[in-house]
Amino acid sequence: MYFRSQEQVKKLGRVPLINCAKTSMSSKLISGDRDFFANLVVDAVLSVKMTNQRGEIKYPIKGINILKAHGQSARDSYLLKGYALNTGSAAQGCH
Repeated sequence: MYFRSQEQVKKLGRVPLINCAKTSMSSKLISGDRDFFANLVVDAVLSVKMTNQRGEIKYPIKGINILKAHGQSARDSYLLKGYALNTGSAAQGCH
């Protein structure tokens, strides 16, 4: 499926965006869970949508960050809207 670079995201709808995300991760390590991650990626991109003073809609991808949690599976991933701090326990008994 080919999209012109000028095609507006809001006109495409969700399904083509998910298909683009699936295609882009098809050869990656997470390709087995591509349906799960494609939805996660599209949700993340749409959540950073901004409109500038000229009324142009932008999606600042640098506004999306990934925090890795050791010892958890990839399917435990979720989208957290807002700010997250990746901190460890202060002592062994703290959770």
